[in-house]
Formats: sequence, C-alpha cells, structure tokens
Amino acid sequence: MKVLIVTATWMEVRLLADELNFIEETSSILRRYSYNNILIDILASGIGTTFTTFHLTDVLMHRKYSLVINIGIAGSFTRDLKIGQVVDIVSEEFADLGVEEGSDFLIQVLSIATNFLLKTVS
Repeated sequence: MKVLIVTATWMEVRLLADELNFIEETSSILRRYSYNNILIDILASGIGTTFTTFHLTDVLMHRKYSLVINIGIAGSFTRDLKIGQVVDIVSEEFADLGVEEGSDFLIQVLSIATNFLLKTVS
C-alpha cells in the first residue's frame, strides 16, 4: 500500500514524520517514509490552495497512491478547535497567496527547482 500525506509545511507534520522510518528525500517538498509494510510519501506543498493544487497535481501525475490524506491546520486559527480534532472542510476561501507573520506579509514565489519564501517590505 502506498499513501500520500499532503501538508502545507513540514512543521504541520513533523511529529508524525518523527514516528516513521525515513527512506529518502525525493525533492525539497517530497520525502518518502515507511511504517510496517506501508510506503508513505509526505508532500509539503506550500501554503494555500494554489500551491497545493499545483504540487499535488504534479505528484499525482507521476505516482499512484492507494490513499491521499491532507493534514494540517487547514488555514484555521480559531481557538474553538482542539489540537488533533478532525474537521470536515465544507467551504474554502481564496484569500491570498501568502501568510501574515506579525506585521509582515510573506509571499511564496514558485520556482521549478525550489520554493522560496520572500519577505516583503512593511
């Protein structure tokens, strides 16, 4: 069985990845692990629907999986959700192509070789 776990950032899946057996880093955004007899690829696609769609489509065009799971904070910063609580996303908002950090806004620039985070001038 082959499983693909999709996450925006490595931070969101780090605790899970630490419990798996690392096999190889296929690229800067795709790493392969195993657990028992299950092969598990983890894709850190980048923040937002655009980057997830682009990288997930690219991976699925070249690899076959029995199961694909999306793990992360789901863009939610509400304190109403408990850590580890499973949610069903019923609507999506296409708000931006970056993330706010304090008073700065970080944007992602897509490169074929690597993803970069660029800090804009505030």
